[in-house]
Amino acid sequence: MVVSIMSTLLYPLEYSVYIGVFLSLLMYVWTSASNLQIRRLVETEDGHFREEEVPAELPGNDVVVISVAGNLYFAAISRLENSLPLPGKNSQGSVVILRLRDNQYLGSTGIAFLREYARKLEGGGGRLLLAAVSHDVQRQLDRTGEADWFAPVFPAEDVIFASTRRALAWARDWLRQQETGEAGELASGD
Repeated sequence: MVVSIMSTLLYPLEYSVYIGVFLSLLMYVWTSASNLQIRRLVETEDGHFREEEVPAELPGNDVVVISVAGNLYFAAISRLENSLPLPGKNSQGSVVILRLRDNQYLGSTGIAFLREYARKLEGGGGRLLLAAVSHDVQRQLDRTGEADWFAPVFPAEDVIFASTRRALAWARDWLRQQETGEAGELASGD
Protein backbone atom coordinates (compact mmCIF):
# COMPACT_ATOMS: atom_id res chain seq x y z
CA MET A 1 0.00 0.00 0.00
CA VAL A 2 2.84 2.37 0.86
CA VAL A 3 4.53 1.67 -2.49
CA SER A 4 1.26 2.35 -4.33
CA ILE A 5 0.79 5.65 -2.53
CA MET A 6 4.39 6.69 -3.14
CA SER A 7 4.14 5.74 -6.82
CA THR A 8 1.09 8.03 -7.25
CA LEU A 9 3.27 10.93 -6.13
CA LEU A 10 6.08 10.06 -8.53
CA TYR A 11 4.30 8.61 -11.59
CA PRO A 12 1.07 9.13 -13.50
CA LEU A 13 -1.95 7.43 -11.93
CA GLU A 14 -2.25 4.62 -14.53
CA TYR A 15 1.37 3.56 -13.86
CA SER A 16 0.74 3.61 -10.13
CA VAL A 17 -2.21 1.27 -10.62
CA TYR A 18 -0.02 -1.10 -12.66
CA ILE A 19 2.66 -1.03 -9.97
CA GLY A 20 0.08 -1.80 -7.26
CA VAL A 21 -1.43 -4.69 -9.25
CA PHE A 22 2.02 -6.12 -10.03
CA LEU A 23 3.10 -5.97 -6.38
CA SER A 24 -0.17 -7.59 -5.27
CA LEU A 25 0.39 -10.40 -7.75
CA LEU A 26 3.95 -10.95 -6.49
CA MET A 27 2.75 -11.03 -2.89
CA TYR A 28 0.03 -13.54 -3.77
CA VAL A 29 2.50 -15.83 -5.56
CA TRP A 30 4.92 -15.65 -2.63
CA THR A 31 2.33 -16.33 0.09
CA SER A 32 0.64 -19.11 -1.90
CA ALA A 33 3.95 -20.89 -2.49
CA SER A 34 4.85 -20.62 1.20
CA ASN A 35 1.45 -21.94 2.34
CA LEU A 36 2.05 -25.36 0.78
CA GLN A 37 1.72 -28.05 3.45
CA ILE A 38 3.35 -31.42 2.89
CA ARG A 39 2.91 -34.08 5.58
CA ARG A 40 3.30 -37.84 5.78
CA LEU A 41 0.15 -39.73 6.76
CA VAL A 42 0.71 -42.91 8.76
CA GLU A 43 -2.14 -45.35 9.26
CA THR A 44 -2.81 -46.14 12.92
CA GLU A 45 -3.96 -49.46 14.34
CA ASP A 46 -7.56 -48.22 14.59
CA GLY A 47 -7.64 -47.32 10.87
CA HIS A 48 -7.16 -43.56 11.21
CA PHE A 49 -4.22 -41.53 9.96
CA ARG A 50 -1.79 -39.43 11.95
CA GLU A 51 0.49 -36.76 10.50
CA GLU A 52 4.27 -36.95 10.68
CA GLU A 53 7.22 -35.24 9.09
CA VAL A 54 8.05 -36.41 5.58
CA PRO A 55 11.11 -38.68 5.68
CA ALA A 56 14.23 -37.50 3.85
CA GLU A 57 14.69 -40.93 2.26
CA LEU A 58 12.11 -43.54 1.32
CA PRO A 59 12.03 -46.82 3.22
CA GLY A 60 12.41 -49.93 1.09
CA ASN A 61 9.43 -52.14 0.18
CA ASP A 62 7.00 -49.86 1.96
CA VAL A 63 4.19 -47.45 1.14
CA VAL A 64 4.52 -43.79 2.08
CA VAL A 65 1.37 -41.64 1.95
CA ILE A 66 2.07 -37.93 1.54
CA SER A 67 -0.66 -35.31 1.80
CA VAL A 68 -0.12 -32.14 -0.23
CA ALA A 69 -2.35 -29.18 0.63
CA GLY A 70 -2.06 -25.84 -1.12
CA ASN A 71 -1.88 -24.46 -4.64
CA LEU A 72 0.43 -26.52 -6.83
CA TYR A 73 1.24 -23.99 -9.50
CA PHE A 74 4.73 -23.31 -10.87
CA ALA A 75 5.99 -21.29 -7.88
CA ALA A 76 5.15 -24.05 -5.37
CA ILE A 77 6.61 -26.95 -7.34
CA SER A 78 10.18 -26.24 -6.21
CA ARG A 79 9.03 -26.40 -2.58
CA LEU A 80 7.27 -29.71 -3.28
CA GLU A 81 10.40 -31.02 -5.01
CA ASN A 82 12.55 -30.15 -1.98
CA SER A 83 10.06 -31.73 0.43
CA LEU A 84 9.39 -35.11 -1.17
CA PRO A 85 11.50 -38.04 0.03
CA LEU A 86 14.22 -39.19 -2.33
CA PRO A 87 14.76 -42.78 -3.33
CA GLY A 88 18.06 -43.99 -1.89
CA LYS A 89 20.16 -47.14 -1.87
CA ASN A 90 17.78 -48.85 0.58
CA SER A 91 14.57 -47.61 -1.10
CA GLN A 92 14.00 -50.49 -3.51
CA GLY A 93 10.30 -51.14 -4.11
CA SER A 94 9.04 -47.96 -2.43
CA VAL A 95 5.57 -46.73 -3.30
CA VAL A 96 4.67 -43.07 -2.79
CA ILE A 97 1.00 -42.09 -2.69
CA LEU A 98 0.50 -38.37 -3.20
CA ARG A 99 -2.83 -37.30 -1.72
CA LEU A 100 -3.93 -34.21 -3.66
CA ARG A 101 -7.42 -33.79 -2.15
CA ASP A 102 -7.68 -30.00 -2.03
CA ASN A 103 -5.67 -29.17 -5.14
CA GLN A 104 -7.62 -27.73 -8.04
CA TYR A 105 -4.67 -26.96 -10.29
CA LEU A 106 -1.55 -28.90 -11.21
CA GLY A 107 -0.34 -27.25 -14.40
CA SER A 108 2.27 -28.38 -16.89
CA THR A 109 5.16 -27.66 -14.51
CA GLY A 110 3.56 -29.81 -11.81
CA ILE A 111 2.76 -32.63 -14.21
CA ALA A 112 6.32 -32.60 -15.59
CA PHE A 113 7.77 -32.68 -12.07
CA LEU A 114 5.52 -35.56 -10.99
CA ARG A 115 6.45 -37.53 -14.09
CA GLU A 116 10.16 -37.04 -13.36
CA TYR A 117 9.65 -38.05 -9.72
CA ALA A 118 7.76 -41.15 -10.88
CA ARG A 119 10.71 -42.04 -13.15
CA LYS A 120 13.09 -41.80 -10.19
CA LEU A 121 10.86 -44.13 -8.19
CA GLU A 122 10.56 -46.57 -11.08
CA GLY A 123 14.35 -46.58 -11.41
CA GLY A 124 14.45 -48.12 -7.94
CA GLY A 125 11.61 -50.55 -8.60
CA GLY A 126 8.98 -48.30 -7.03
CA ARG A 127 5.78 -46.51 -8.04
CA LEU A 128 4.05 -43.16 -7.73
CA LEU A 129 0.29 -43.14 -7.20
CA LEU A 130 -1.99 -40.10 -7.20
CA ALA A 131 -4.92 -40.27 -4.79
CA ALA A 132 -7.87 -38.00 -3.96
CA VAL A 133 -7.43 -36.30 -7.33
CA SER A 134 -10.02 -33.58 -7.96
CA HIS A 135 -12.09 -33.45 -11.15
CA ASP A 136 -10.15 -30.36 -12.26
CA VAL A 137 -6.75 -32.04 -11.88
CA GLN A 138 -8.09 -35.18 -13.57
CA ARG A 139 -9.21 -33.03 -16.52
CA GLN A 140 -5.73 -31.48 -16.70
CA LEU A 141 -4.17 -34.96 -16.74
CA ASP A 142 -6.61 -36.06 -19.46
CA ARG A 143 -6.05 -32.92 -21.57
CA THR A 144 -2.28 -33.32 -21.48
CA GLY A 145 -2.43 -37.05 -22.22
CA GLU A 146 -0.71 -37.89 -18.92
CA ALA A 147 -3.63 -39.67 -17.22
CA ASP A 148 -2.69 -43.04 -18.72
CA TRP A 149 0.95 -42.56 -17.76
CA PHE A 150 0.04 -42.07 -14.07
CA ALA A 151 -2.54 -44.88 -14.10
CA PRO A 152 -4.09 -45.91 -11.88
CA VAL A 153 -5.25 -42.52 -10.63
CA PHE A 154 -7.60 -42.61 -7.64
CA PRO A 155 -10.17 -39.79 -7.91
CA ALA A 156 -11.44 -37.90 -4.88
CA GLU A 157 -14.64 -39.30 -3.40
CA ASP A 158 -17.35 -37.92 -1.14
CA VAL A 159 -16.04 -39.98 1.76
CA ILE A 160 -12.82 -38.47 3.09
CA PHE A 161 -9.80 -40.81 2.76
CA ALA A 162 -11.77 -43.39 0.72
CA SER A 163 -9.60 -42.98 -2.37
CA THR A 164 -6.46 -42.85 -0.23
CA ARG A 165 -7.43 -46.18 1.35
CA ARG A 166 -8.07 -47.66 -2.11
CA ALA A 167 -4.66 -46.43 -3.28
CA LEU A 168 -3.06 -47.87 -0.15
CA ALA A 169 -4.69 -51.27 -0.73
CA TRP A 170 -3.60 -51.19 -4.40
CA ALA A 171 -0.02 -50.31 -3.41
CA ARG A 172 0.16 -53.10 -0.83
CA ASP A 173 -1.14 -55.62 -3.39
CA TRP A 174 1.39 -54.35 -5.92
CA LEU A 175 4.22 -54.74 -3.40
CA ARG A 176 3.11 -58.31 -2.62
CA GLN A 177 3.12 -59.08 -6.35
CA GLN A 178 6.61 -57.63 -6.69
CA GLU A 179 7.86 -59.74 -3.79
CA THR A 180 6.38 -62.96 -5.15
CA GLY A 181 7.34 -62.12 -8.73
CA GLU A 182 3.78 -62.46 -10.01
CA ALA A 183 3.07 -61.00 -13.43
CA GLY A 184 -0.05 -59.08 -14.34
CA GLU A 185 -1.50 -55.71 -13.71
CA LEU A 186 -3.72 -54.63 -10.85
CA ALA A 187 -6.91 -52.78 -11.61
CA SER A 188 -7.79 -49.64 -9.69
CA GLY A 189 -11.32 -50.97 -9.03
CA ASP A 190 -14.34 -49.00 -7.85
